[in-house]
Amino acid sequence: VDVRFECHCAADKPAASVQFRATGSADGAIDLLASPLLRNVSEGLDTLDATSGTVDVKFALTIPDIAAPKMQDIQIQFGGTLSNVSLDGAIPDQTLAAMNASLAMDC
Repeated sequence: VDVRFECHCAADKPAASVQFRATGSADGAIDLLASPLLRNVSEGLDTLDATSGTVDVKFALTIPDIAAPKMQDIQIQFGGTLSNVSLDGAIPDQTLAAMNASLAMDC
């Protein structure tokens, strides 16, 4: 899995942007979510086992330049694709096979 982290902050911009992107094997992406750093935000996903497929997902936060921003002040964007992913553990005693999906969330 190729992981990129970017942070954009500039004096003339009203907000900072933090971006995280993961591309590569679905199995590697699941392992990344189960890491100690991300385990708290990916609770429950560490029980999944991806046996095949690839992912290309991006997560971005835009944080306004204000004192003590609240959660509702932060813009969250998540999107990406899952290609030919097979998962064990998503449904008890079942395998999701050859799943293709596009994901998008903006709030």
